[in-house]
Amino acid sequence: MRIMKRLSILFLLLASIQGASALYTFRSAVERIGPGPHGLDSAKQFTRFTYVASARVKFSRPARGFYEYISESLQNFEFRGLYQSEYFSDSHDGYRSVLIRGENRQGNYFVDLLKGSFKSVRLPELGNLASEFSLREHHNKNVDEDTYLVRSRNRLALKQFSQDTVTEFSTGLLQISDPANIHALPGGDSLVFRNLKGEQKKIVNQFAREFPEFSKFLDRYAYTHTLLKIKSKGSIEYTEYDILSKVRQKNLQSDYPHLHEYLDRIDDTLVSHVEIKNPKKATLIRIDIDSKKQFIRARFLTQNGRVVPSYKNEPDFSQAFYLHEVKELPYTISIQSKVNIYGLKVYLDKIQIDSKFTNRDRRGKLHFKVAAIQKPRVKGRFMGVLPPSLIDIGIPDNIEILAGKVIQTVLTAHDGAGSQLNIDVDTVKPSEVMLHANLKSEAIDNRFIRFGAKFWLKKVLPEDKAIQELQALTGRGAEYTLKDLESW
Repeated sequence: MRIMKRLSILFLLLASIQGASALYTFRSAVERIGPGPHGLDSAKQFTRFTYVASARVKFSRPARGFYEYISESLQNFEFRGLYQSEYFSDSHDGYRSVLIRGENRQGNYFVDLLKGSFKSVRLPELGNLASEFSLREHHNKNVDEDTYLVRSRNRLALKQFSQDTVTEFSTGLLQISDPANIHALPGGDSLVFRNLKGEQKKIVNQFAREFPEFSKFLDRYAYTHTLLKIKSKGSIEYTEYDILSKVRQKNLQSDYPHLHEYLDRIDDTLVSHVEIKNPKKATLIRIDIDSKKQFIRARFLTQNGRVVPSYKNEPDFSQAFYLHEVKELPYTISIQSKVNIYGLKVYLDKIQIDSKFTNRDRRGKLHFKVAAIQKPRVKGRFMGVLPPSLIDIGIPDNIEILAGKVIQTVLTAHDGAGSQLNIDVDTVKPSEVMLHANLKSEAIDNRFIRFGAKFWLKKVLPEDKAIQELQALTGRGAEYTLKDLESW
């Protein structure tokens, strides 16, 4: 009897220890990265690479020349000059192509142009990249316009990282915000994101405990209005993420003036709403972007580490799933946007992208295809870029017709195959994972379209100094993250 009582006490003690160890933290999520028990080491390695690829990029002279040339060509929406440029060479399939290599070597990331075969480029280190960009002259019969077929083939060395890295880490992050886990998190009051209260603050406190340097970095440049709420349906508690963040303008202007100036320049150029739904029309996530108010907002539901689909923000737990257990997930991306081109407003009421994620047979695949684009509505006029006597010529009727041609070209690209992106992650060799990304589309060659597009592109494409400051900002964030990881 005495033995049984002791065994019972021992059992209860072990159960209490096991229950206490079930608390999910950000370290728990990091350790899920793998492989095996080496998640923390992998996280450090990936963070080091992020720093190198952001803050220590070095171009060869030919690569720098090509970068400057293609930047100018894209700003002018000029494909003919790009196609005929000295940087492109003829290939056997009728395309003219340029081959780019990115190389992670000796603490720097070197970018160079190569001659030869895309498939022959060796990629021995994490982050090494082979990228081939190709153009071919074409005539699209659907719109009766000369066009350029656009093709981009890419290979990226991921080493031990794969689609499983992403899904396991994502599940770990969602487990932290499960209501039961939030209730169990210790209290306190960190000095970051001071406006957040209640259950939101408990998550922030835990993040600040584990990532003290990176959390201060985020708080300096991003003001988060809201993060999440704990809700219930019947007896089931769940978490509603409602992440609403804005840029802290004064801090950004002080530390990165050119990046701040760029964000100020693109003020009022884009308002966009994105919604991702599964085949049953249930919402997985909603994203809103507003360049005038300079905020980004993401909303989704989760419970016990699972993604919870919803109808009108009401959870449907019967459809909930763990990201790391998904074998096949078809979904639709719907986009509504308003684009402002110096006073000329283009309303895109519906862009639909059909997508599918599969994870089986040691391969992760993502497929995206532009399935539908509703005819745009055009209002307003160009302001400050045309003489008043020319502003209303052909606006809005001709612009709507031309925009319709652009849409049809995108939808019927490559003789009806359509514009699509395919990503294939090959994990057959777990320590030599390779990502393959192939993009196909088509660009119309019309001087009126170039005329309209170049004004908007010149406004929204960042200048070199802004890009350099963005790279420096990203590199600084990676440095702080690495410092936190190495303190564990």
